[in-house]
Amino acid sequence: MVKLIEFSSDAPGDETESGVSGFFAALTRIGVSKAIPNLKARLGAIVGAGTTLPYVVSVDGGGRGYVGSFTRMYMDGAADELGSSKNALLRLAAPGVAVSGHAARALGMDEIVTVNNNLHSTVHVPDWTGIDIGAMTAALIAKYPRHAIWVRGMTDRLNADDLARLKAQDYVIAPSRPVEILDPSAPDYKVSSNLKKDFKRLERIPGMTSFIGGAFSDTDFAAMERFCHSATVERHTKLLPNYTAAFFAACAAWSDCRILGLRDDGGALRGFATLIIGPTRITCGTLGYDMDAPDAKPIYPALSGMEMREAINARLPFNIGYGAVDFKRVRGTVPAMETNAFYIRHLPAVRRRLWATTLSAMSSMAGAVLKRL
Repeated sequence: MVKLIEFSSDAPGDETESGVSGFFAALTRIGVSKAIPNLKARLGAIVGAGTTLPYVVSVDGGGRGYVGSFTRMYMDGAADELGSSKNALLRLAAPGVAVSGHAARALGMDEIVTVNNNLHSTVHVPDWTGIDIGAMTAALIAKYPRHAIWVRGMTDRLNADDLARLKAQDYVIAPSRPVEILDPSAPDYKVSSNLKKDFKRLERIPGMTSFIGGAFSDTDFAAMERFCHSATVERHTKLLPNYTAAFFAACAAWSDCRILGLRDDGGALRGFATLIIGPTRITCGTLGYDMDAPDAKPIYPALSGMEMREAINARLPFNIGYGAVDFKRVRGTVPAMETNAFYIRHLPAVRRRLWATTLSAMSSMAGAVLKRL
């Protein structure tokens, strides 16, 4: 048995509740689009036996960012990547890929319910042991009959059994992107020499002191908004979540979210990172600092080192996300493939065929990525 809870302005839920339900209740009270301006969505929870999974229902296509939109993540994201390529032929292909995103949106591919979606770029996957996948699927179809069901964030390394269960329930499995895993729970795990050096450097960053948790002010949350925009949206793509100070205030009150970072000698925030911590694994949340500051160079290695140290102390696998592969590998990470699961059997025939064709193409393209891992 499963129960669906959709939060609304009339019934926003209890912000004091532990876990993701309290976090989503806070965001609903604030207003989802006030917390993440490029997201248009409603938030919900799937409650199973001892497990709660977050889900996000797209509204009007999910907004202009990818955290609630399939086409923004894959079609628009690919167009962005191609448009910034050094290869002239790839840049020429970008407009055509962008057009495919417009077409897919017009055909309803952004009518989706995204399961596991806690509104972070790298999705934390809760324990699925208590989830009856058949009952969950039936409940979601009954409530959202026109929406495809998209399970995000699972990896072949950490969630192989759950992916097999989804496949047995007629979900289509499609690779998404490569990520890096640090696994201090492995019997043969040893802290790398590079990581040991990072830990020592943490003790002597000029003019900065590290912290884990604590009380945060409105000034801190405003700095988090600024820093996150600098390190993610400005550096990579506007499709990334445009988090506001209100989002970070809700994160600070969420029992599963741990905020760590650096402050200067006057107590001002200089950089921060968030971790989503569950009983069996840890996932990176978001990260930010002023990349244009003259003393910014040591901040990213320091934040990454602090995140990895938390995972090592907890002896839990840590999904450290996408990118900076060389930096992470020499600190002991191993490659994994983030994998999507889609349920589309209930959709009208035309849209079902469109989804099937798109997912087949995604799987074919992922083959080249897998060869490089």
